[in-house]
Amino acid sequence: MLPVAFCVRSDFDGVVSIISVAGELDIATSPQLQSELDLVFNDGAQHVLIDLTETDFVETTGLRVLLQASRQTCGTPSLSILCPNPRVRRVFELTGVAELVALHDDRASALDCHGKQLRR
Repeated sequence: MLPVAFCVRSDFDGVVSIISVAGELDIATSPQLQSELDLVFNDGAQHVLIDLTETDFVETTGLRVLLQASRQTCGTPSLSILCPNPRVRRVFELTGVAELVALHDDRASALDCHGKQLRR
């Protein structure tokens, strides 16, 4: 099976900015995710969901970008990560990053996380 070509795309559903990442998130591709995050935050996003559903590999450089985004959003704006792939989730767990970011297995719970923050 050929690896998925790396791609980052963003969409806004009216409340949450959704950044979808496909392929391998590594030292070569992390700058593309960082650039997309910068654009979304500079546009004033208050709620961001990073969708790793189509991501099949994450290494430390990718984790660093995600951690920086999480730290940048302490409180408002808010950030959650959709990570249903067990191999990718395992990297978050082994490195302790799972304790530092809001990880979700499905899109509904990830979006609900932002809905609860809106109701506060």
